[in-house]
Amino acid sequence: PLDVHLDEKFELIEAEFGLKGFAVIVKLFQRIYGQQGYYCEWTNEVALMFSKSCMLGLGAVSEIVGAAIKRGIFDSTLYEKYGILTSVGIQKRYLEACTRRKEVTIKKAYLLLCNTQNFKNVNISSENVYISSENADISKQSKREKSKVKESKVIEGASAPRTRFTPPSVDEVKAYCEERNNAIDPQRFVDYYTANGWVQGKGKPIKDWKACVRTWEQRNKSSKSEEAEPANSEYEQMVQSYVPSYKKKKR
Repeated sequence: PLDVHLDEKFELIEAEFGLKGFAVIVKLFQRIYGQQGYYCEWTNEVALMFSKSCMLGLGAVSEIVGAAIKRGIFDSTLYEKYGILTSVGIQKRYLEACTRRKEVTIKKAYLLLCNTQNFKNVNISSENVYISSENADISKQSKREKSKVKESKVIEGASAPRTRFTPPSVDEVKAYCEERNNAIDPQRFVDYYTANGWVQGKGKPIKDWKACVRTWEQRNKSSKSEEAEPANSEYEQMVQSYVPSYKKKKR
């Protein structure tokens, strides 16, 4: 549900970014109402997939979302703390649209409405929610897009906080290794980090298991390179034994 009459905040977005800015905000509202109903998560993966669905660069979408948060279309406090997009208006319209439902559950940590007594079917859940410790600088992401850097990604301080790490399955590791065409044993990889509690050097928790796969990949390449060196030395010895002048020329 969207109000037919949109306030000045939306007009400012359209004035700054044109129709594409307005379209991005509308699509975000559609995502919110079509999924959780009163909020949506804004993670690295969500931002990337959303920008693809809009056929816009990640930097452009990040800049528009940043402006929307700045102007109060989305609540800045909940975005910074939990990495979600929501607002008082969104939550109010959602509850009004759900009045015929027997029960509507809303997470207490995400609730912005001060008074929900008018909505008798509302169940306020006190379940724990993930508190984000990393946000991204949307302006930096926009500059990266404008400078035509080939690989766009949400960087630290940019438009979407990182999600909590979930250990991969053997099949996931296998698929990624096949994609990179490396010789890493997926089962050995998973067993190794499972035994270590999914931590790396100095006991730091792993944040990106794919980065670990790439590290193993580089180590394998280095090992193969070191194994190849004795072969060159052996070849030199063979040449020296058959060509006496080789050693003199080399000197």
